[in-house]
Amino acid sequence: MILSPVITSRQNEAVKRARALARGKDVAESGLMLVEGLRLVEESIVEGIRYNQVLVSPQLEGTERGAALRERLLRSGNPVLDATDAVLASISGVAGDQGVAGLAYKRTWKLDDLLPSRANAVPLIAVAWGVQDPGNLGTIIRAADAAGATGVIAAGNSACPYNPKCIRGTMGSIFRLPLIDAQANDAASRESPVKILKELAHRGVTLVATSLTAETRHTDVDLSGPAAIILGGEGAGVPEAVIDQCAVTLRIPIKRDVESLNVASAAAIILYEAARQRGFAGLV
Repeated sequence: MILSPVITSRQNEAVKRARALARGKDVAESGLMLVEGLRLVEESIVEGIRYNQVLVSPQLEGTERGAALRERLLRSGNPVLDATDAVLASISGVAGDQGVAGLAYKRTWKLDDLLPSRANAVPLIAVAWGVQDPGNLGTIIRAADAAGATGVIAAGNSACPYNPKCIRGTMGSIFRLPLIDAQANDAASRESPVKILKELAHRGVTLVATSLTAETRHTDVDLSGPAAIILGGEGAGVPEAVIDQCAVTLRIPIKRDVESLNVASAAAIILYEAARQRGFAGLV
């Protein structure tokens, strides 16, 4: 058996590409996402994610679980490249500490994937509009998955959902929950997120905007039917032009001297209110 050489140079093309993704470069345009760490790579394989390349180091194979992951990657046909611990550490702290970083192919979802046709599946979509912190966006995706939502849309110049910090924040939810990255990166596509909202409304999904000035509390809104919850970014909130498209606006009651809730916290509260109204269907 011919063994592939161990990568020792940080200038290796696969290493440079992984390092660029780790720093957020070309994340939005690339067909790849960087998945770092033993647990996330394990979960991605369970969810059927395929890899362009996976870099592993002795740090990974130093544990029984890590060695098993390497063998699993090989058996599933994913290209594995051996590298030194120093090379993995040059990609990111997570990769260096755990000895594995993979260049995974992104999944492509369509709007129909967020509107399941199976019996008893009522659409519940979280729309992150202008959420610029990738950690917040990742937590929203994780909360949406946990609450039984059918999908997430990132719009209005939100952080890229394939930013490594966002991926880590999802704790694996990004591998299975349908996700549309409807970013307005140029003038030609700037209408795209608005068109998506119009299409949702056309298909019978109620558009629900969050607003600090709304009169109706989140517990007083009927969220048991098809709904898209639109959550505004840090500071700016949901733009008025978007609120004007929505059938309902709501707010979460808070103490008078507290300015607002973190957007990810607000998302979890509202999504779980929707789950409660639906009888926690599908949740355990």
